[in-house]
Amino acid sequence: MRWCIDILSVLVFTQLTSLFPVFTFGDRIVPGESLTPNQTIVSAGATFALGFFTPGNSSQSYVGIWYNNISQQTVIWVANREYPLAQNPKNSFTVGSDGNFVVLDGEGNAVWSSNVSTSNFADNSTVGTLLDSGNLVLGVDNDENIFGYMSPEYALDGQFSEKSDIFSFGVLLIEIVSGRRNIGFYRPEICQTLLGRAWELWNGGRVLELLDPSIRDTCSSDEVSRCVHVGLLCVQDSPIDRPSMSSIIFMLGSDSMSLPSAKEPLFATQRTRKDAGSSSTYSSASKNEMTITLLESR
Repeated sequence: MRWCIDILSVLVFTQLTSLFPVFTFGDRIVPGESLTPNQTIVSAGATFALGFFTPGNSSQSYVGIWYNNISQQTVIWVANREYPLAQNPKNSFTVGSDGNFVVLDGEGNAVWSSNVSTSNFADNSTVGTLLDSGNLVLGVDNDENIFGYMSPEYALDGQFSEKSDIFSFGVLLIEIVSGRRNIGFYRPEICQTLLGRAWELWNGGRVLELLDPSIRDTCSSDEVSRCVHVGLLCVQDSPIDRPSMSSIIFMLGSDSMSLPSAKEPLFATQRTRKDAGSSSTYSSASKNEMTITLLESR
């Protein structure tokens, strides 16, 4: 089994920028390596880039992620949005000794950290990777490790509660049913993750299409539908809408219990239009759907 959390950061930070890095660092960063203001991480398919940038109307420096192939630069996530840096060639972004992403000023002081629990990572084994799905992945460089995602409210506001773990559990349910990892499933033509696909199939009454073929003969359609339904209840955007763990146990253990309707997750919808000639603002969303991910051995 794999334990997953999807981190949905919902910040839209869209502006023309005047200083974007020019040297590509690959799609990953490891301890001992640092991104400086003239370097970027670019996802394997060149869809997204991460690095330092300075908005056109500002003298301050930020670390963010933007669409790599749109002429009007569109920044979709900013790490240190509340702690901007003065421009300095010694500013850096790295994986710290505790396994977290860290933004450092020119004096080496940390101004921002991803601040997630990485206690189970082996020393110096952490790898940060930018995926073509828009996920910023933090984990050990081993495909056999178990995956985790931060919940939307933690990624955006640093708020963590029992309902953040409920989000994690919901992703786990959907992964078990489908036999696929959320971060490894991506449909670029419509910017859809595994969770978005689960919502689409469940809402369309075709949830059996999500089922892992290897367990198709060992479970009933009602069981599959109920597991996916409960999973979607757990990954709703608002923590208030997510059920408690005691309710989840009862939902999964009772065939007769009527389940409430799940609300469509924000990340289930199309992320952006890719017309480089159009405005860089989003036409149908007030919140950005970029995700950041924690990969953690357990």
